[in-house]
Amino acid sequence: MKDSKKDEIGLALCGGVMVAAAGGAATMRGFQQQYITIGGEERPAMEAFDYVSGLSGGICPTVLYSYAQNVDTNTLLDAEWREFDPSKITPEVLNRRVKGSVFDQVTTSMVLFALPVVFSLCCSCSLHSFVPLVVWFGILRKFGIKRNCFFVQDADTFAQDDVRSSVAPRRDVKIIPLINFIMVGKAKIRGRPRIDAYFDVIQHLNKQGIMNTFTTPEQIEDAIQTVDNGALIPYIASPTEIIHSYRTESPGNDGPIFKTSSIPTQEWGNRKNRFSLEFLMAMGTNFLGMGGVAEDGDAFSTKASMAAAQIRKVPFGENGEEKELMFVDGGLIDGLGVPALVQRKVRKIVASIWPHLEIRKYEHLYKKTNGKMDLVGWLSETKDLGLCDVASYFGFYQGKQGPLYMNHMFEDGRRHLEFLREALDTLYEAGMPLVVTMKDVKVIDNPYWGIEGGETVDLTIIYYTLPRKFSDKIPRETVPPPNSDAPKVDDKGSFTNTEFKDFPNFNGFANFGTTTKTWSFLRTAALSRRQANMSAHLGSWVINEAWEGLTVNGKEVFGGFKEILDPHDV
Repeated sequence: MKDSKKDEIGLALCGGVMVAAAGGAATMRGFQQQYITIGGEERPAMEAFDYVSGLSGGICPTVLYSYAQNVDTNTLLDAEWREFDPSKITPEVLNRRVKGSVFDQVTTSMVLFALPVVFSLCCSCSLHSFVPLVVWFGILRKFGIKRNCFFVQDADTFAQDDVRSSVAPRRDVKIIPLINFIMVGKAKIRGRPRIDAYFDVIQHLNKQGIMNTFTTPEQIEDAIQTVDNGALIPYIASPTEIIHSYRTESPGNDGPIFKTSSIPTQEWGNRKNRFSLEFLMAMGTNFLGMGGVAEDGDAFSTKASMAAAQIRKVPFGENGEEKELMFVDGGLIDGLGVPALVQRKVRKIVASIWPHLEIRKYEHLYKKTNGKMDLVGWLSETKDLGLCDVASYFGFYQGKQGPLYMNHMFEDGRRHLEFLREALDTLYEAGMPLVVTMKDVKVIDNPYWGIEGGETVDLTIIYYTLPRKFSDKIPRETVPPPNSDAPKVDDKGSFTNTEFKDFPNFNGFANFGTTTKTWSFLRTAALSRRQANMSAHLGSWVINEAWEGLTVNGKEVFGGFKEILDPHDV
């Protein structure tokens, strides 16, 4: 049993299109297949988490884990198939299909649903409804989630609300979902002043000569005040409230230039236009709107992208005045979903980092920096949607990834990041899963995220790459090389098989070869069934392999997930 709020545990699922959706579900699957003691009963370890924070592609498994109505959790995560030995992953295993699972869902391309929807909405000039409709038709409807319904945390809420207008989690789900998205400005002017100021802040920071250094909150505040209002605003939605920051009208040295506000979730809508799951997911996963947040504000593609962004009239600012604002994917300011959990003062955070794009494989960072660069050099070479985001939490400003400049929430960055680097390199060299815990990280004030300092956090990082201990055991016939003479795994540690050469860090949009360009377009962002299943098995293997801890040459590198989730049984 947990003793207090100090024991709360949160899971953060990173962004990255359907690759991240499959990766987040794979991590959940791994925890669902392990068991811990809760209330004297053996229960799936997923139930130890109090929160799950989803961002961009990670929102899909976050929402479905709580709100899928017509499946149980084991089916949703394909958790009853318990095989942790990679040598048992045969071609037949990879071709399994479990209807009602997230892994089956990620093999479906949203393009097939988008084409008829966009045609209909273009005729009615309602492009802002495009993404919510695609989300509902393509995902939520399949899982028994009704359209245009408020979402609540407790099924007992139905006693007060009309059952036909609300959707609650399944009875056995107690976890609180947190969904991340951002506000880019006033809808009427497509957010341009705030977006332009946002890019101006990045330019101002780079001119200060602080690229690839550890910044102070004062340096960031100075840049924002100089540009005046140059920040995109983070929003974090739960079933009960929506928390966001806003810039005070009279910034100065007397206090923070950002304040935090909370709005009851159901005040974001009315009976006709409810704050529904499809609208929430549309805001949080709308990378089309992200494309509109570009410096070429007059380009046709930019205008079209912003036309598809989500709009809502909501209270904003010190006076709570209602304004019609525009919202898009939160991946522009954070890729991992960790700040939402720090804001909630969660004591233990597990961040599942499954970045898309092959260039984000850890092998590239290791080979470029090992024995050649100090910590700053190592951090300067990290990529976004991963370790670059982690570094930003400690105040490291890379410059190349300017959008992360507001995320400084932990202190003593050099010490913690030196430890992280050494541990990751050690595990990588040993061919093991990259799982590391930075313990007792002290939180500092970050008014932009609504974070109060003084707490401490144990931050566990799972960085998904392709460990040799996993790839070496996969049967050759499961991932056949392009020719009989080719090795199964190349000198970089990647499969030579065409379908899996980038695994697990697939492209995100064009994930496998197709016979024609038309078919390639129609399959945009989808994974093949084999790719989705291999992701599921990797997630389960990593969690199982690291459950009791990871040791290299007799030295413990990671204490184990069991220690985190079931400390009374260790």
